[in-house]
Amino acid sequence: RFLHDVLLRSADYPVLYTLYIPFLEAGNLYGKTGALTGVFPPGLGEPLSEEVQFARRLAETFPSHRIKSLVPALLELQIIKQEEEIRLLRQANEIAAQGVVEAIKAIRPGLYDHDINAVMEFVFTRQGSVNPTFALNVMSGPNSFLDLLPLWSDYDHLDRKMEAGEGVFLDAGVEVGYYVSDIGRTAPVSGKFTAAQKKLYDTYLPCFLKAEQSIRPGVTQRDLVKICAACARNQLPNLAEGYLRRAVEDFVREVESHSTLGHYQDMNVLGAGPADDEPLKPGMVFAIEPILYSKEQKFAAFVEDVILVTADGYEVLSKGMPYTTDEIEKLMSHKSIIEASDERH
Repeated sequence: RFLHDVLLRSADYPVLYTLYIPFLEAGNLYGKTGALTGVFPPGLGEPLSEEVQFARRLAETFPSHRIKSLVPALLELQIIKQEEEIRLLRQANEIAAQGVVEAIKAIRPGLYDHDINAVMEFVFTRQGSVNPTFALNVMSGPNSFLDLLPLWSDYDHLDRKMEAGEGVFLDAGVEVGYYVSDIGRTAPVSGKFTAAQKKLYDTYLPCFLKAEQSIRPGVTQRDLVKICAACARNQLPNLAEGYLRRAVEDFVREVESHSTLGHYQDMNVLGAGPADDEPLKPGMVFAIEPILYSKEQKFAAFVEDVILVTADGYEVLSKGMPYTTDEIEKLMSHKSIIEASDERH
C-alpha cells in the first residue's frame, strides 16, 4: 500500500530519498568494525539492513527514478547542534558523570568489576536515563584497555575481582531523548595511586588539559592532536624512570597515529562532524579521550570529557568529575552507595 501511494505521488519527482546507508559506511560501532570483529567473514557480501533492502526495492519498483540516501543530508544537519540537542546532550553527560563519580567512590579491593557496573547502572536509572550508550566498560588491573581486546571470548577474565595496587578504567555513557554520552576516568583500587601510577597520571593530565583548553572555533581536530603530542614529547627529556619514558614515548606515537583525540557525539556515540582538518565551529560536540598506557605497570591514565564548542571557547558538558590524582583520592575517601547499602542490611 505504501509503495502504491509512492507511485501515485512520484511522477513529478526525479529523485526519491530514503533512509539507508551501506553497512561498512555506517557511522556507528557496528559499521566501523563489522568486518574486523567477525560480524561477517571477509569475502562475503555485507549484511543488508532493512533500510538498504527497502532502497533496493524502491529502485526495482521505480526504475525511472534515482534512489538516493537521505543520510548525508541528515548528518550535515547534525554537525551543528541546536539548543534542544545541546540540552539533551548536556543532560546525558551530567547523568553519566554522576554515575562515574559514584562508581569511583565505590571502588575497593575485593569488589568485582560488575559491582562497579551495578553502581553506575543504578545511578543512570535513578537519574532518568533511558539506556546505557553501550555495554559499560569497567576494566581493572591487566584488563585495563589495551590488554582487554584478546579476552572478549572469556567473560571470566573480564569480570574479575579487583586487587589492591591495581588501577581501574571506567568508560560509560547514557542515552537521554535519543542523545548519548561517552565519558570516562581512571581510578586506583586501593583509593591511593601508587608512586608509579601517580607519575604516569601526572605526566598525562597536563597534556590532556592543554588540548582541552585549546578548543575554540577555528581550531581543528588535527591541531588538538599536535598540541597533546607536543606536550608529551616536551616532557621526555625530564623523565628519569624507564617505565615512564617508555609509556610516554608510546603515548606520543599512539596520539600521532590518529587525526583526532576522540569523536563527535549526537544520537550516535560516533556522531556527525566535519573532517578532522576542518575548523571547529560553535555548536559542535565531541569527546576527547587520549590514553597513556603502561604495560609494565598494567595501568591506563585516562580522562574522557565531552566538549561543546562555544562562540569564544568551549564548555565541558560532562561536568562534575575529578581530574587530578588528589581529587580522585579525596573522592574515594567518601562513603559509597555499596557501603551505605551494606550498613542498612
